[in-house]
Amino acid sequence: MPVFINRHKGSGGVVLKPGDELYSFVIDDNIEDPAERVTYEDMCAGWEPVKTTLCTNYSNNNFSIDLGNWKDAWFMDIKPCMLRWSGSVDYYLDPNDYEIDINGNDKASEIKDKTYEGNVMVEFPKVYWRMEDLGNGRGKVSICNRKIAKGFECWSHIDADNKEIPYCYISPYVCSGHNSSAIGGNVYKSVSGVKPSVSDFGVFNAFRVGADRNNVDIKKQWSLFTYAELQLLRILTMMICKTTDVQDVFGVGNHDISGGGQNTTGICDKYGLFFGTNINSSRYRETVKVFGIEDLWANLSWIVDGFVLDRDASNNIQLRVKMTRGTYDGSSVDDYNDNGEGYIVLPDTITYEPKSNIFDTSAIGGLIKNMSFTKYGFIPKDISIGGATSAEYMKYYADRFDILKRDRSSDPYHDHGLMASGTYYSGSSYSRLAGVFKESYSTVYKGSYKNVRLSCKPYAA
Repeated sequence: MPVFINRHKGSGGVVLKPGDELYSFVIDDNIEDPAERVTYEDMCAGWEPVKTTLCTNYSNNNFSIDLGNWKDAWFMDIKPCMLRWSGSVDYYLDPNDYEIDINGNDKASEIKDKTYEGNVMVEFPKVYWRMEDLGNGRGKVSICNRKIAKGFECWSHIDADNKEIPYCYISPYVCSGHNSSAIGGNVYKSVSGVKPSVSDFGVFNAFRVGADRNNVDIKKQWSLFTYAELQLLRILTMMICKTTDVQDVFGVGNHDISGGGQNTTGICDKYGLFFGTNINSSRYRETVKVFGIEDLWANLSWIVDGFVLDRDASNNIQLRVKMTRGTYDGSSVDDYNDNGEGYIVLPDTITYEPKSNIFDTSAIGGLIKNMSFTKYGFIPKDISIGGATSAEYMKYYADRFDILKRDRSSDPYHDHGLMASGTYYSGSSYSRLAGVFKESYSTVYKGSYKNVRLSCKPYAA
């Protein structure tokens, strides 16, 4: 465990108790170099980030990672498991080999079984985090294992009844559809050994139905992957990597169509909780695994529920966020919806040129240069529209922000939902077109490059 200094004061004068773990980093967006713009504070001041050697040979798996001081941090206690539809853990899987359980029993067939009454998931312990805007392009992010001060929230660990829960669960794989007459139709499943495929398309609700069919006995536990979980994974990944270019640590992922298309799920089942490659060929496609989540970026984009981008009557961008399924976050509506009705409306902080064209019929996008640091997480701020060079994509946040299919007159679904990650069709020229900060907004969700992940938040005891 991290060394505790009695009555250690965190920045801001917070007095810590024995057992508290408070880790912080500060981002200075005035610095272009991703590795230089992040510094550690509080109990991780003076620590080193994780160090990796990317795999160059799948057969021998020569990937290595040195977690250093982070090895014993409480949030590293993540556990892959088989989670029943009821929200109870059936059994835990070996974190180094998902094909066996923690007792060494063979589970290779079960993690591939679409008829299993549950899903392969990863358990995350509760994390409280706070994000502060320090002004002048600087922001501070702090995480703790306890709510030690005002502003610390565990957004990803709130159930549908607005109660804190000790664990939340995220699917390690992008999903595949399974037609089950027993539960009334197509249900999205997190299983190993398949080419992910979901047949639904249209507005978000079509995808919600497939995810919600996992709520067989108890309602509103299973859902699509949410914005709160996206922000959690961004924060934890940046925390251990100490850079805004986390692709430099774990690899760029499967981003090039010339490599042969999308990955099959489970390609990293035997490679531990963290993995990265710099291989790209028709036989061996690049992949990443971070905090037990396979293809956290690249390979396929996946829908994120809880954030909607739209325009107001004056044609200005309007950002709508919902961090919890219930109203714990201050929203006024239970559950998620397509148009952000009842969501929290945020100021338009996104700057780009030319702004007047933001809702025309053509797509718009560019390099994310700076972020707004909000109580709801990172929100892209300064976007360099078009013209960015390959070298520029190695700077700043090393990711893109895109708005697609925006003509309200020709498309009735004018509210733009969020898709994260980037796809295997992101292109080979700029390897940073997919990443943990990649955001795409679209009115139509279909095509072979789109998919979903699952979330489960079992009700508090």
